[in-house]
Amino acid sequence: MVAVFIVLYLLFYGYQILNYFLTKSKFISTISKFQETDNELKERRNAVDIRYNGEFEEDARRIILKNLMSEMPRLRELLPSSYSSGFSTKYDARRIITNYSELSSDLITAYNEHIYRMKSCFNPINPLKEIFLIPSKILAWFGLSLDTIASRVFSLITIILGFIIKYFGEDIFNWLKNLL
Repeated sequence: MVAVFIVLYLLFYGYQILNYFLTKSKFISTISKFQETDNELKERRNAVDIRYNGEFEEDARRIILKNLMSEMPRLRELLPSSYSSGFSTKYDARRIITNYSELSSDLITAYNEHIYRMKSCFNPINPLKEIFLIPSKILAWFGLSLDTIASRVFSLITIILGFIIKYFGEDIFNWLKNLL
């Protein structure tokens, strides 16, 4: 039993650390795409006469769509609470440029928050919480979601019943058999 717990603990702990570094690499990759797009926009801005701002906006629209349209699923994953509607070919140039600025700012903010939370990924208590809440997560997987307190109580009762059955299961079974 202890060996199973240790293996589960190490798996959850390793997953927590691996997930942090995978998310960090996704942030770095996406930020580099934004930086490449920013460099292209700066080059294009220098090449266009300032009197033709509409021409620059259309070029900026094409550059942003070409470089970042394929990044939208990853942006949605990294910025789940972003209010920006993203990039679409049906949007006009100003809206795409505005969305680009908002997403760029949100991405940098989310990345800095992710870096700040680095210490929490090495917290040895989090895997214990995950292991303790496995029974309620199984229920949630089947569609029965409980609030925080109810899920903790359910998990506690399930774990206590598991220990009782493990250590006294044969006695309980024999007692029930004698009752019948």
